[in-house]
Amino acid sequence: MDITVLAASGPTGRQLTTQALDRGHRVLALVRNPGAVEDLRRRGAEVAELDVTANGAAGTLGRLATGSDALVSGLGTARGGRPGILAAGAGVVSGNGTALVVPRTVWLSALGSGRSRGAAGPVWSTAMKLMLRSELTDKEAADELVLPAGAVSVHAPILKDGEASGTARTVPVAAYRGGVLPGRISRADVAAVMLDLATGDGHAGEVVVAAAR
Repeated sequence: MDITVLAASGPTGRQLTTQALDRGHRVLALVRNPGAVEDLRRRGAEVAELDVTANGAAGTLGRLATGSDALVSGLGTARGGRPGILAAGAGVVSGNGTALVVPRTVWLSALGSGRSRGAAGPVWSTAMKLMLRSELTDKEAADELVLPAGAVSVHAPILKDGEASGTARTVPVAAYRGGVLPGRISRADVAAVMLDLATGDGHAGEVVVAAAR
């Protein structure tokens, strides 16, 4: 398959890119700074520049991703990063909530935000509000753009580094039962389940939770 990875230079984006290559897919890695991902280019990814906050970003994505079978997003926000980056990216990939640029799109978000707020439990939901503040608003705004357009949104608990366990799975948000606090899951596991969703069928317009067994 031809898979486009948005924000391929970040920690989750790198996992998405390398795992997609390992699975034998053709990968287009979209980054703000192509010079930062020469290692991914050497691995076999095609690399192109895309800043989702730039004027004309939607048109640029449409041109670059022509023919892609799926798009997976590793876009995230660092503490103190640019406000609204997730909503900007969501607007670019979803035509501002009207139609996905790539029909099979898998978006990354956080457990305890938006439609998974209740599933995460009251303690974690409150903690998210206190810790993330504007970042939480950004995550929720992004979901409300990509979901009506038909994307799958993967809500992940606390992310950690490390190898893929091979046992991660997705659970429909309505069926998810967490503890008082969410567990931790590796970025490698999250990337694996996102790629499974990108290469499969179902869950269009839905939130699913990434869970480690």
